[in-house]
Amino acid sequence: MMNCAVNYLSDRGSLFIYGPFKVDGRYTTPSNEEFDTTLLSYKVPTWRLKDIVDINKATQKYGLTLKEKVDMPSHNFTLIYSLR
Repeated sequence: MMNCAVNYLSDRGSLFIYGPFKVDGRYTTPSNEEFDTTLLSYKVPTWRLKDIVDINKATQKYGLTLKEKVDMPSHNFTLIYSLR
């Protein structure tokens, strides 16, 4: 996804990622932990709540920087990335 994003983003463009995430290895709510447990039960390793720290590491490899983390309803976040 990051490779695709940097190929289509202009210098002023932004990548928005929305959803429930872990923050510094912790769930933000019991319901997010339950959701992650459900995802993991399907035995697909990539189906799980991602940690914002890990997303930041992935985006940095492609020159994207987290500009803003916006709290959203239902304990979700919008992460806003842009090229450096």
